[in-house]
Amino acid sequence: ANDQELRVACFCEENCWRLLYRHLNSSSSASRWEYFAVFISNENRACPMFRQRASEATDYVCWDYHVVVLRRPRDDGIGTERTEILDVDTRVGYPTSLESYLAGSFPHASSPDVNASCLPSFRAVPARDYLALFYSNRGHMVGGDG
Repeated sequence: ANDQELRVACFCEENCWRLLYRHLNSSSSASRWEYFAVFISNENRACPMFRQRASEATDYVCWDYHVVVLRRPRDDGIGTERTEILDVDTRVGYPTSLESYLAGSFPHASSPDVNASCLPSFRAVPARDYLALFYSNRGHMVGGDG
């Protein structure tokens, strides 16, 4: 199966874990790339993202958070590789350059009229740390009534 066929809708952190595990255990990928899990959210926990598979192609979805894989080339002296995003939930492309991903997922961010509370924040975690320490109990999704 290719990376995108491993996708489980609405389980971005688990999808990210699977991608990292798969790529870090591939000798060609692990030697060429440095990997990170990137958490995307904002202080309101309502981050609008465009071109996500969970929405119509021209619409957006508001995630409380989203997790993607960022990979950047290891310094090989050639400099032909680019930093890429691997997000099995995006319509932007797979994989896609960091620049294309940001422009396609957050087109509102470049507007001078954007409400600052709608802007994304990012936190990168080294892949090995994410694989070793990540767990999900989905407790944040349970309401007060259980």
